[in-house]
Amino acid sequence: MKKTLSLLLSFVILLGILPVGSANIYAEDNNGEYNGFTYIISDDKVTITGGDKSTIAMTIPSEIEGYPVTAIGTGAFEYFYDLTSVEIPKSINFIGYGAFYGCTALTDITIPESVTTVDSMAFQYCTALETVTFSSGLTSIGEQAFMYDENLKTIIIPRSLTEISDAAFYSCPNITTVYYSGSETDFGNISIGSDNDDLTDANIIYNYQYPVIVTAVCGSGQPGAEVDVSIELPAESNVCGGSFNVIYDNTKLSVISASAGSAISDRMSAINTEYADNAIRISFVGVYPITEKGSILTIKFKILSDASGNADIIIENLKMSDFDVNLISTSVVNGYVSIVDHVHSWGAWTITKDPTQTETGTAERVCQDDSSHKDTMILPALTDDKTWTRGEYQAPTCEDAGYQKYTSEYGEVTETISATGHSWGTWTITKDPTQTETGTAERVCQNDNSH
Repeated sequence: MKKTLSLLLSFVILLGILPVGSANIYAEDNNGEYNGFTYIISDDKVTITGGDKSTIAMTIPSEIEGYPVTAIGTGAFEYFYDLTSVEIPKSINFIGYGAFYGCTALTDITIPESVTTVDSMAFQYCTALETVTFSSGLTSIGEQAFMYDENLKTIIIPRSLTEISDAAFYSCPNITTVYYSGSETDFGNISIGSDNDDLTDANIIYNYQYPVIVTAVCGSGQPGAEVDVSIELPAESNVCGGSFNVIYDNTKLSVISASAGSAISDRMSAINTEYADNAIRISFVGVYPITEKGSILTIKFKILSDASGNADIIIENLKMSDFDVNLISTSVVNGYVSIVDHVHSWGAWTITKDPTQTETGTAERVCQDDSSHKDTMILPALTDDKTWTRGEYQAPTCEDAGYQKYTSEYGEVTETISATGHSWGTWTITKDPTQTETGTAERVCQNDNSH
């Protein structure tokens, strides 16, 4: 079939229009840099916007500042001429316009199952690219996404793909084999735009079975906390039975429970779980193949009180079979439980010794998670106006004590002010004595003339 480009595509080529990621303006909530990557955060999600152009082997982070990395932005890595390999995390769901445009040393790329869209020109002019693996989950490939990838030979396409836009694989003359996970009928239902003859004229192998990647998805927690670990299958695994061991670090973790995961709990005819000192073994047999993504084993661990660092979770002796009891090609992604330093949940401060004008005091607070953990503080003397604020005041009298209250973030201190005592004036004779009679005299307290 004669290859022709649309008028619009021809016009684009004649003008030599290229993606210019640097010209894009991101009006977002937060910009930053992390491990050589630039990024923006918006709506609690991270988009990678650039990086170090001297990078050879790239691993894109799955999380930055506690937020998931969900997209590779427009022109993020365009003209990274030294880039030979890229590891894209499963948190990514979108690869943007011209994201890897002109990466002429890149030889192969695997798009994880989390990615639903590869946008226009994303891998255009990646002239050394030979193999592209799209994982199950991809739905659309944009215009000219792999255009001019002249050494592209092998493509793996999932049944989930519904659209291949115009010229996505234009001028890719060396495509020899396309592996497709659906049937020939399914492939015919894909909306394939014009100028993709290099793809459609290749040898298409239908009903391709992806290697089943079994993944340990691990949580994190503080010493003493409970944490979940899930052993998961990808979508469309078609697993009908299997067995494996989960090896864990029993110097840092203890098992609370282990149970069949959501993907097999209600559809398997037999499930067996066995325990050893540092291992859990599960085997299962079902009637119907598993097609949805989900957990096949859920383990609840308790992190030991003296544990720190990471506790490895390793999948061993993995065997999976299909409906006809044929072994399925598998691989594993092991994980680890991240043990984070204990973060105390402190209660309010309580003053345990009142400070005075000349002496320090003490205060204490107790962790609400563990009352054996206490924090103490030396309180400065009441003369420290950076700590203490004068509050309610009651003046002392000649006979009655007064008080001054002081407040701080540690609590309130009431300082007693002693009674002033009488300060007598001079005596005044109020009745003169005589030779035969007594007289009287009176003096008045200068602090309180009622005394």
